[in-house]
Amino acid sequence: MTEPLFSFGEWVRRRRKALDLTQTALADSVGCAVETIRKIESDSRRPSRPMAVRLADSLHIAPAERELFLQVARSERSVDHLPPPIAAAVVPDVPAAPRLPTPLTSFVGRARARLELEALVRQQRLVSLVGMGGAGKTRLALEVARQLEAEFTHGVRLIELAPLHDPDVVLPTIAQAFDLREDGHTPLLTTLVAKLRDLHMLLIFDNCEHLIDACAQWIPTLLEQCPRLHGMATSREALRVAGEQLYPLAPLDLPPEEANTPLAQVAECEAVQLFCARAQLMQPGFALAADNVAAVVAICRRLDGLPLALELAAARMRWYAPQVIAQQIDEPLSALVDGARNIPARQQTLRSMIDWSYSILEPSERELWECLGLFAASWSLAAATALYAKGSTPLQVATLLNTLSDKQLVVPLLSADEPRFTMLETLRAYVQEHFTQRADQLSVRQRYADFYQQLVRTAAAQLNGPDGELAMAQLSQEYANIRGLLEWCFAAADHWPQLAADLCVNLWTFWWKRGDLSEGRRWLALALQAVPESAEEQRGWLLQGSGVLARAQGDTDAAIELLRESLFIWRGLDDPQGMARTLNSLGVVLFNQRRYAEAERLFTESFELHRYLNDLDRAAMALNNLGNIAYKQQNLDRATALYTQALELLADAAEHRSTLILIKTNLGELARLRGDINAAAQLFVDSLHYYHAVQDREGILFCLNNFVELALDCQQGQLAAKLLGCIETELETIDAKRSIEQEEVYQRQLLQLSQLLSAEQIRQTSQVGARLGVTDLLPLIQHDLFSGGFHAR
Repeated sequence: MTEPLFSFGEWVRRRRKALDLTQTALADSVGCAVETIRKIESDSRRPSRPMAVRLADSLHIAPAERELFLQVARSERSVDHLPPPIAAAVVPDVPAAPRLPTPLTSFVGRARARLELEALVRQQRLVSLVGMGGAGKTRLALEVARQLEAEFTHGVRLIELAPLHDPDVVLPTIAQAFDLREDGHTPLLTTLVAKLRDLHMLLIFDNCEHLIDACAQWIPTLLEQCPRLHGMATSREALRVAGEQLYPLAPLDLPPEEANTPLAQVAECEAVQLFCARAQLMQPGFALAADNVAAVVAICRRLDGLPLALELAAARMRWYAPQVIAQQIDEPLSALVDGARNIPARQQTLRSMIDWSYSILEPSERELWECLGLFAASWSLAAATALYAKGSTPLQVATLLNTLSDKQLVVPLLSADEPRFTMLETLRAYVQEHFTQRADQLSVRQRYADFYQQLVRTAAAQLNGPDGELAMAQLSQEYANIRGLLEWCFAAADHWPQLAADLCVNLWTFWWKRGDLSEGRRWLALALQAVPESAEEQRGWLLQGSGVLARAQGDTDAAIELLRESLFIWRGLDDPQGMARTLNSLGVVLFNQRRYAEAERLFTESFELHRYLNDLDRAAMALNNLGNIAYKQQNLDRATALYTQALELLADAAEHRSTLILIKTNLGELARLRGDINAAAQLFVDSLHYYHAVQDREGILFCLNNFVELALDCQQGQLAAKLLGCIETELETIDAKRSIEQEEVYQRQLLQLSQLLSAEQIRQTSQVGARLGVTDLLPLIQHDLFSGGFHAR
């Protein structure tokens, strides 16, 4: 046995240094003498269990490793069981992971495969679970993930690639799993690596085969640059990259052919266990018995132990006995004897099993199932109803979906909002083949397009209103289906590309808010190519959206050119709405360039047009922007008047809360500059509550920085340092950097803070703030600011 690399005392010393703590700071945190820490680090003393608990807190031991640390501290286990003592000082702020999908059926069999895979995932950085469609790769991967979740400090994250078709969106999809978006200035990979570099997490990349080149590029790159990440890929083929550990997934174990095999031995076979478990869902009283064992064995052997094929066969147990199913299976299989010889035998078996399930569907069930192949991901009952046939009712379609679910051809999903369904990729590919042979496929596609066009239009109109969060969530949930529609429309002829362009007109705000800047600009460029010069209104909106996304990416020259071209169209059409919106967008670009005189002219014209149109929200925003110019020019009286005028426009319009909050936050900053601390503090508290509730990180940072200024004004150094620490964490979370102007403000804040606290106090207190979230900070803000004579409403 090799000696441990560190003693416990040395491990603690290295961990303390990694956290940038002095022995005095650690002793203060633990609540003991400095000499006690010295003795622990020199291995002349071991901590008591209560002290070890406090030591674990102070050294930021992860919850999954806490009990192990306590055992090592008490000499109950060897120190070589602990991870390297190099963890970051602050556990990274990781967005709460969505729960892994919860199957409605039990996990059956694969006991040996599961244990082998668990061991490989622990030992290897990248494990690829490969096998044919229908072999159960995704189900096994999720089961392994559930078993290992507690062993990874930051848990497990599932990245579903099946709905994607464009290799360019693989990296953005991975980033979106962590609430990361393009910021227009930093490469997305850099942002993602900065977020994940210190995370101890398992990533599951599900269904890689149709994007194999992109997966082979990004997955190894990510793992190489993030040394504590582990990856598990499911695919029909290997990634073929260095360091990849393959795990081929074979079909389930089969029962012996011999008729005299004991019943108990047959029951131990995985294929039999799966068939029986699923058969019991159809017939609760079903059990393997002497009178049905031969038929069950025949079914399992004839289907080669393929999980999907077995589930499809078991679905027929609702109507037929095993003996009948065994006879039925042979009929479609025999038709494959003269089929293509280059198809592997097991794939022939699976295809024939699906053929059989398809052949025994009722005409209405078959018609709906084929239509459902258009969905790239899960779908709602409303979407399926719109797609199926004119005049169909939700009740009729729900009945058909339930029947298809009973037959294992669609999968119902647990959802708190509405019924949703999905389909295994193997089955999706199968029904898509049949759909392309339908005479009415274009009319079905038109119904599909009509449904999503209306959904997108409705949601886009709500994005800036009181239902903006719900609209954003709805578009995000349906986006894989919308993206699939865009791909097909742009590749088609006739009127379809223009239909896609109409979708883009309404989607650009969604892309902007979500941070899908590159993807959005790509779709908008395709739309501009597809729309004729004569379609001026459509081109005007497409150019405006392209300009806004270009500005968000920092492509200022392109933004100005696109927005000016849009404005030229609107002026030619004498369209006040198009002019008003584009004037404001162009004004923002010029404002960011500190071209205040030009921006002021544009904002003023935008305000006048929006006021003429009675668009109070956008008129108020134009006034707010004019107020921002006055603020930048240090004309506080004019800024106050403009902000106040903007508020008066929205006084009776509660639906404009987002704009109201922004303006009130700006007024709070003016109140602070005038010394009205109470008014400023209350406005900032209200704003921070709102931005935290809607998870607007830009707004959160805006408010936190205002509170730093307020704390410095009130000589509250401890609070200011905590806030600065929290701001650093927030900036790292969104991988944002301070602008030149913001950096100047930050350095001035540090200089002011140095007059209130020592450098060591600033460092230690900032570290405390870095570990606090907004929920923790709000009570501190209200206590520290309002307990000194200030009063909050």
